[in-house]
Amino acid sequence: MRIAPCALLLVAACYRGLELGSVDSGLPPDTLGSALTDVEAAALCQARDQHFAELVTADDLHHYACVLQASFAPDCPSAYDACIRMEYVDDPPATCSLTFDLATCNASVADIEACLSAINIRNSDYFKSVSCSGGDPGTGTAVPPVCSEIVPVCPGIA
Repeated sequence: MRIAPCALLLVAACYRGLELGSVDSGLPPDTLGSALTDVEAAALCQARDQHFAELVTADDLHHYACVLQASFAPDCPSAYDACIRMEYVDDPPATCSLTFDLATCNASVADIEACLSAINIRNSDYFKSVSCSGGDPGTGTAVPPVCSEIVPVCPGIA
């Protein structure tokens, strides 16, 4: 009976991406990004932001903000410690905006959502791992493979 729990842990570890969810705008998956209306683009953007919000906690955002702020101080660890003791107030932007131009994106909604999901997972991992002593610089900037496949038809997505 001990084999079953171990097997379940192995399966869970293998399917990490599934447990992290994905961007799901509810838009038709075969529609091209360039064909989306402003309302549909806003739905895609909001779905991206909702997915990211599911991946990171307020503590993760506080940690990232403090590392970013402290990185400009002469003594990063001390500045980080002072920052992390302060109350964190999340102040999201009033409007959602994508970082690429949908008008020139000829990838399908399904491919765009898969890429945005991978970017969110990459970014959440980076937000959680970055520190005054660095962190993996490639974590926050590496283009996810699923995005590399659509960059030629959706410039700027990654």
